[in-house]
Amino acid sequence: MARSRMLLLEYDATAAAEGTTVVCAAAGPVPYSRKEPVGHIFHYKVLLQQGLIDPPAEESSSSDADDSSSNAANGTGVHPSSSVGSNLDDLQPPPGVSWKKSKGKKKQVKSKDLDYYALLGLQHERWMATDVQLKQAYRKACLEHHPDKKLVGVDCDIKKSEAEEHFKKIQEAYDTLSDPAKRREYDSVDEFDDSLPLDCDPADFFKVFAPAFRRNARWSVDSKVPDVGDESTPYEEVNKFYDFWYGFKSWREFPHPDEEDVEQAESREHRRWIERINAKLREKGKKDEAKRLREFVDAAYRLDPRILAYKQQQAAERERKKAEKAEARRLQLEEEQRQREEEEARKRAEEEAAKAAAAEAKKAREAEKKLLKKERQRLRAIAAGGEQQQRTLSEDDTEKLCQMLDLQQLQQLCDAASAAAGQDATAAVLADAVRALQTAAEREAAEREQKKKEAEKALKE
Repeated sequence: MARSRMLLLEYDATAAAEGTTVVCAAAGPVPYSRKEPVGHIFHYKVLLQQGLIDPPAEESSSSDADDSSSNAANGTGVHPSSSVGSNLDDLQPPPGVSWKKSKGKKKQVKSKDLDYYALLGLQHERWMATDVQLKQAYRKACLEHHPDKKLVGVDCDIKKSEAEEHFKKIQEAYDTLSDPAKRREYDSVDEFDDSLPLDCDPADFFKVFAPAFRRNARWSVDSKVPDVGDESTPYEEVNKFYDFWYGFKSWREFPHPDEEDVEQAESREHRRWIERINAKLREKGKKDEAKRLREFVDAAYRLDPRILAYKQQQAAERERKKAEKAEARRLQLEEEQRQREEEEARKRAEEEAAKAAAAEAKKAREAEKKLLKKERQRLRAIAAGGEQQQRTLSEDDTEKLCQMLDLQQLQQLCDAASAAAGQDATAAVLADAVRALQTAAEREAAEREQKKKEAEKALKE
């Protein structure tokens, strides 16, 4: 029984008929720093080389090849497999994605019809080819296409001319690619997809924007380009990633068709003048490139789900802090209100206590005043004597005692006068009280006079 084998890029349930053995391998993208990511066009070419799909009717030029690949994606001449067709359909932008197409850049006339990398056999390496690879490829091409070896036994002049011309192109290719400035200029105008996504569903962000970032990383002056990462990438790494792209430095050149050849300069000053003119002509291309990348990075930053999540987290944190601040303010106001109420209550209590104390003091003063009035009346009665007795003290001295003595002194004086036996004894007690009062008054007057003299003496000194 004959067996047939079918190779598919994806598992296809319609192709797995009964009695068919299906062998699948879980494959994923392999990280390789010096290789560019490939897409469905690459798979289409592989299928075409393996004979798994029918070649298009016409494939005479690069544009026809592109048309054939698009026709293959639409189902023309493709192996009957839904998986392949679905993969090629993925070449179209996802729903909701808008692409910004760049203007076509003209290559230099010198390299317009020549593929230098293809001449050296590095058409798959291209700008990623190292200096060592260039030298090895050039030596190999020289060994294979040198006229002295290629034309051994050949007598046809046309073939000799073609071989010599081809060898000159190989030398031209190596001269251009081995010179850093010329190679940078050549790589800048090499075939490149300048289209960039500017919008998509945030759920498709990594599928849409990650390939574009990796594709444009080739222009970076810094070889250590951070990767876009995934949903689990820490925010610090994401922030460094966007810092790198917002400060992106590109080595890409934009040759202008009106530039002059610096090799034709007549002098050093003429060469510098040509370089300045060429730099001005290229300035617009550099500005357009910077604007193109800036709009792309702005769109990525706006749609990045990690940035959106971080902004939401920051907004939630601000709301939380705002709520905490409002709660703290509310508690502070409540505490201030409580303190004011306690202070007002304390002041009211103090005022009430002061009023009560004042009332008690007033009552005490009234009582003392009544007692003092009573004792003064008692002293006047004692000093007046009886109805048929003489006064024991003059009215002036009696009033002086009443005004100068306090309640306790009046009580003591009245008690002593009342306890005295006879009118003469009472008069003697009252007279002693008057003399004691006069003595105290004289002592106070002497003390004041002494202090006055001491003050006057101190001023004189």
